Amino acid sequence: MRKTQFLCLAVSRREGGNCIAGIDLQSGEWIRPVDALGHGALSSYELTMWDEALASSRLLEPLDIVELRLGSNVGSCGQPENWTFLSPPKGEHYRIVGHASHDRSIQKRIATLSELDMYSGLIFGSSDKAISHIVIERNPIESSLCIVKPRYLRWQRDRNYKGYPCIEGYLDLGRNLTRHVLRLTDVKWERMLLEITLGEPIIEHEDIPEITPTIETYLTISLGDVFPRTGLHYKLIAGVLLLPKI
Repeated sequence: MRKTQFLCLAVSRREGGNCIAGIDLQSGEWIRPVDALGHGALSSYELTMWDEALASSRLLEPLDIVELRLGSNVGSCGQPENWTFLSPPKGEHYRIVGHASHDRSIQKRIATLSELDMYSGLIFGSSDKAISHIVIERNPIESSLCIVKPRYLRWQRDRNYKGYPCIEGYLDLGRNLTRHVLRLTDVKWERMLLEITLGEPIIEHEDIPEITPTIETYLTISLGDVFPRTGLHYKLIAGVLLLPKI
């Protein structure tokens, strides 16, 4: 068993529930807690935490700091950060002990993470939407999670392969403004933007009311599981992080 003070940097929709990801604040290591049985989605019950500040329970959100227990590493060549999520004892919840927006040192750590590949503007080594599973099997990746700070960002309503509405993020990264078009799976932001874009399918990020001159936007990018229909791991915007400008 492993105990971790976990900084949540993504709560992302996926089939069967939600996926979370973040870093261990002590080691700085990326962690993606996954269901211990199927190595997949976590349920709403598993993601319900006790908020010390509010003295009530609520669902985990990006930028929360929570004390978690993990089982064993079940990482794969495409997602090496996966650890089994150990549910707390029946009738209990894990504790949310802080929030990154209240801790300047953690805000600086997130900013530093976003600077690791700021010059090339590439995500996981390319500007493509996805990486072939065959390529990853031959050359396992070091990480399937990263933080980026877009120099430009807009959101556009679209439809997925099943015909359901979805949101795509158009973002430019790096000094060459490398363009990426990635699917949004952040639970809260996807819900909000699907509502906002009902009338007009495109919205500039800066036109969203929550975005003010004092706010900096970071994105958590995750490489998804291999998609059986295509044999590809798609890059996803798994978390939208709003923090005070440093």
